[in-house]
Amino acid sequence: MLSHLSPADLLGLARTSRKLRELLVSKRLISIWKSVIRTATGPNALACPSDLSAPQWAQLLWGGNVCQECGALRI
Repeated sequence: MLSHLSPADLLGLARTSRKLRELLVSKRLISIWKSVIRTATGPNALACPSDLSAPQWAQLLWGGNVCQECGALRI
């Protein structure tokens, strides 16, 4: 079921509670993140950099525009 969500929806779900976040970003569910990202970006998309996890890559691509220095939204 989780693999049918969009990356933004999966990120939102991970933000609902600490326990759910721990579950969703666990290594057991990395294949779900990779599947969701692959479905959303298509076969010609950039691959996840080796220094980021799949959830971190999704956050970078679909997590919203937030300044990494000050936390300002929609910059």
